[in-house]
Amino acid sequence: MARHVGAEMWKRFQTPGLISTKPLRRTPERQNLENIRRGQFEGIRDEIAINPARKPDFGEPCVHPTAGVTAVGARRPLIAYNVVSEYT
Repeated sequence: MARHVGAEMWKRFQTPGLISTKPLRRTPERQNLENIRRGQFEGIRDEIAINPARKPDFGEPCVHPTAGVTAVGARRPLIAYNVVSEYT
C-alpha cells in the first residue's frame, strides 16, 4: 500500500516521497521518522539532490515548492484507548 500511494503521489502531484513503513525503509538512517524530518523543509531542500541518504524512494531528488517531501507509510489498524482511574 505504501509503495502504491507513494508512486501515485509522484505521478499525480510531483511530490517526492519517502517510505516510512518499517519493513520497507531503504537505509538505517530512515529507521526513525525524526531522521527523515531532520532539517525541516530547508535542510531537506538543500540536501536532497546531493546526499544519497536523503534521496526519495519516489520521484526526482528535489522538493515540491509547496508540499516539500512526503513520508508515506502503511500499517495494520491501531486501536487504542485511554483509561482514567480515580484510584491513583
